[in-house]
Amino acid sequence: MKFSLAVVASLFFAAQAVALPAELKDAEAANVAHGCPNGKRATPLYRAFNPSVTDHFYTTNAVEVRNARGYQQEGQAGRVFSRQESSTIPFYRLYNPSNADHFYTTNRGEADNAANTLGYNREGVAGYVFGAPICGSVPLYRLYQVGSVNHFYTTNQWEADNAANTLGYTREGVAGYILQ
Repeated sequence: MKFSLAVVASLFFAAQAVALPAELKDAEAANVAHGCPNGKRATPLYRAFNPSVTDHFYTTNAVEVRNARGYQQEGQAGRVFSRQESSTIPFYRLYNPSNADHFYTTNRGEADNAANTLGYNREGVAGYVFGAPICGSVPLYRLYQVGSVNHFYTTNQWEADNAANTLGYTREGVAGYILQ
């Protein structure tokens, strides 16, 4: 009996090992079909937090995040592209000096509204992200805390849930899709 279970288990794992390359080929074919850029060209999207003004700040520039006065580095939020690549869209960065809030969006109309009516200054493009969950990307959740006027972005579902359920943030959906 032990022998037959071992044989069945061996055959099961061997069959899975044989199936894996086909799955990888399918994933690779899907990436090619979507025009996925080479993920090795992606750069870290750094996250920092300034507790005195309650502001989260995101940048692909390591020097900028290191030199951001009052901000504590929180590591990488994920990886984005520093220039336009196939299947990517701009991730606009804006800043409102009157309430010390950085705001990021892939929606040009939303960026225009923030700049034209809400007091935000355009700071260019923070990076290029995917507009849909393709190419192995994950959601970058966007949350907003009204009391402190703070936008917060994370790829971590637990962190997003915690911010919404215990820290007073409101979910605003997905800002874009980035690589881990």
